[in-house]
Amino acid sequence: ALTRRGRVVAGIALIVLSAAPASADGSNPWLERRVLDLAHQGGEWEAPSNTTYAFRRAVRKGADMLELDVHATADDQLVVIHDATVDRTTNGSGLVSEMRLRELRRLDAAYNFVPGRNAVSGLPPRSYPLRGVRTGDREPPGRPGRYKRRDFRIPTLGEVFRRFPNRPVNIEIKGDADTDFESFRRNAELLAGFLRARSERAGEVIVVSFNDA
Repeated sequence: ALTRRGRVVAGIALIVLSAAPASADGSNPWLERRVLDLAHQGGEWEAPSNTTYAFRRAVRKGADMLELDVHATADDQLVVIHDATVDRTTNGSGLVSEMRLRELRRLDAAYNFVPGRNAVSGLPPRSYPLRGVRTGDREPPGRPGRYKRRDFRIPTLGEVFRRFPNRPVNIEIKGDADTDFESFRRNAELLAGFLRARSERAGEVIVVSFNDA
């Protein structure tokens, strides 16, 4: 159940826990507790969806695990963003699959974030307390040095894995459209290659998709 505070009790994940492989030392974080506190997109009503800032904030507040979404760029880089386009959450426009990573990195992923409402466009400028942190027009929140400008961009999946090396992650495969199977398959194949190269994280990852195929 998604709460107003932007977190999910991972009931669906609990159904598939028995299939999760153990990690190298024999432990399995998915089996240690009956209930896990999952930060959905990092807590998208409390912080900009799927940003490193959101994930860092969620972990600091006690989230057991992270939930995120992946798309692939035109140059085959896996990036963490919910929508197939950058329009709703950033100051850019276009399909993620048609943009190169260097283009995405320049975007402000907190541009349309409104506390308590997720991403909403068209409101007065004062409604967006984190707009401009990415571009250097505003100082990051919190004590000096805690967060960086890069925490407010669209991160790569590799960046998230490096930043949270021991944190269980629920990864959702996305696509350009619900009926565009080829985009889902491309993203799934890139993700499979990414995870095979990181087999030491096998017991910490669950991969999901709403696309049954």
